Amino acid sequence: MIFFSILAILRTPTVADLVKDTYFEFTSKESGIRVVHFYTKNCPACLDVEPVFEELSRMYWQEERVRFGQFDCDRFTDVCDSCGARDHPSWFVWLPAQSHSKRYNRNIDPEAFTKWIRQQTGIWPHSGENNLLYYKTKSFEELYKKSGCTFTIFDSPRMPESQAIHNASRTLEKIVKKGSKFAAVDVNENKQLAKKVIGDKSFGAYVYSKGKWSEYDGGATDSEVLDFLKKKCQITVATPTPTPEPLPDLEDLPEEEFIPIGEIEDDPEPVQQKAPAKAQMKEEVQPEVDEEDNEDSDWEI
Repeated sequence: MIFFSILAILRTPTVADLVKDTYFEFTSKESGIRVVHFYTKNCPACLDVEPVFEELSRMYWQEERVRFGQFDCDRFTDVCDSCGARDHPSWFVWLPAQSHSKRYNRNIDPEAFTKWIRQQTGIWPHSGENNLLYYKTKSFEELYKKSGCTFTIFDSPRMPESQAIHNASRTLEKIVKKGSKFAAVDVNENKQLAKKVIGDKSFGAYVYSKGKWSEYDGGATDSEVLDFLKKKCQITVATPTPTPEPLPDLEDLPEEEFIPIGEIEDDPEPVQQKAPAKAQMKEEVQPEVDEEDNEDSDWEI
């Protein structure tokens, strides 16, 4: 259930959070592709499409010619009206050598969007769907120095053999709140680091902790990877919210206790009850007093 108080804002390094000044700078680039998600805060439909928008931004993150941003139309209504983003959510794309943006009006899913971008520009996404973020050598070194413990997949993007371990890692990326980061390294773009860690293998998963690389040789399920991380890293896992048990079904009333409304009789006239015999009091008979006798009632003693 989606509550209207939820704010429709993506918090991810792959999507730029634009304001009025940065919006014009972001969309005025002559080279490259700029994709902007126009949203309002209390918008359930905006929340529905944001996971797809974030996934697309991750897939193109290492493709420097494509960048993603989001723009709040509650704060800057005039800008949204001027570019035609009057209903929300709206996705607009700025393509190279074109003075006007195009509105993306096809299916909201990664396959349809990447196909549309490929038809417009010939550019493919760097990685596949549901992959970890790919880091280049310099940025990756900064990541594992800060995190202290990093679970890393070395492979080639869109590699079918490593997709299962990517799926498990993406699941853990959402629930491991502290103690470990998750990353991927393209062995073709980071040959020196890949040669040092995995040797001649085509892909592999490793944990970097305390200055050492430890190979993960377990299964490709999130529970197995999680057990491995608990041994190598001091991680904190989010506690899942328990699912409430359904209320028991109410039992139907027995037939003899159920009376249709149309068959209920009117209340009979109240019967006046007689007082009990003990409660009936007899009138006391007062003796008659003669008036003459009453006059001589003063006696001398």
